[in-house]
Amino acid sequence: MSSAVIADLERFGPQGYPQLSQQEADDYTRSLALGHYENFSVLSRLVPKRLRDDFARIYAFCRWADDLGDETGSTEISRELLNWWRHELDACYQGHPKHPVFIALAPTIEKHNLPRKPFDDLIDAFVQDQEVTRYDSWEQLVDYCSRSANPVGRLVLRVSGHDDPELDRLSDATCTALQLTNFWQDVRRDIIQRDRVYLPADVARQHNVGMPFLIKAVRLDAGLTHEHTCSAGHNHDHKHDESCSHDHHHDHDHGHHHHHDPVDGHGQRCACSGGGPNAGLRATLPPYRKMMFDLVERTWSLFREGRKLWPHLQRDVKPPIKLFTYGGESVLRLIELHGFDTLTQRHKLSKTRKAWLVARAGIERWLP
Repeated sequence: MSSAVIADLERFGPQGYPQLSQQEADDYTRSLALGHYENFSVLSRLVPKRLRDDFARIYAFCRWADDLGDETGSTEISRELLNWWRHELDACYQGHPKHPVFIALAPTIEKHNLPRKPFDDLIDAFVQDQEVTRYDSWEQLVDYCSRSANPVGRLVLRVSGHDDPELDRLSDATCTALQLTNFWQDVRRDIIQRDRVYLPADVARQHNVGMPFLIKAVRLDAGLTHEHTCSAGHNHDHKHDESCSHDHHHDHDHGHHHHHDPVDGHGQRCACSGGGPNAGLRATLPPYRKMMFDLVERTWSLFREGRKLWPHLQRDVKPPIKLFTYGGESVLRLIELHGFDTLTQRHKLSKTRKAWLVARAGIERWLP
């Protein structure tokens, strides 16, 4: 419950809030966008100045909706708050925005004639998270991404001046790839903290990964020794700290990715977990690595398809779009470099690596 949004519920929640001016509302959304975001600030210096307010306003909407779905600690409370958030969206599209995020967002909606559907789709995805915690197939997972991720890319295209179904399709490929990369990166954390599993069961079966056994092994490894079923969105009070992540500095980018034998790599345990993985995790890691190899390959295909969008973008919009792609692709490379093991550890980009990717995207702005 350390989320800035959850903390702001006291002053900007359903019980009422002060009416802010346009400037005050924009200051608030800007502060959210400039705050912590794991891979890159959405308002990095690469975003064209003409679009920074639009990006910040869209980000603030997404951040609020996401945190209302993920950070309350209760599926029931999340459902109620997401329903309230949709009512706030109603008021905005009826011409009477009340909440600071929607006061800020209203001029962007009007200026760029943004359709309502992407915003509704995002809320639908976060509502789905309260009700669906397992996915039977790859197709079901990709369908979820069509609401949880793809609308963001389409909104970015609209404010950037692009309204073309083919460009939407290419943007969807990138956004789905980014969402899937986040799922592969957070397998362990999602199981422990939210009892959510975004690994498609059909792909798991193809590689002889037993999902109930895998989930139990992860929980035991995290110190969740009591067998029980938690509700999606609930944190366990008796788990070890899962915030420890490796900060890697040796990820090399040569413009392409390298295949690694999924059973030969040896990931390192986070120091916070102590010792090696339990017997259950050791037993499931070989088939898990093969499954993750398969999932990563599918994700690479989406990233490659999404890169076809770049030549169609206005020159000043390319750098921030490229940056997010570079970030997602770099996380995939980390997963590859560490033997496709995201069960016993979580890989994230180092500050050095992030700085290099920002520089790369910026330099490419001036290349033909």
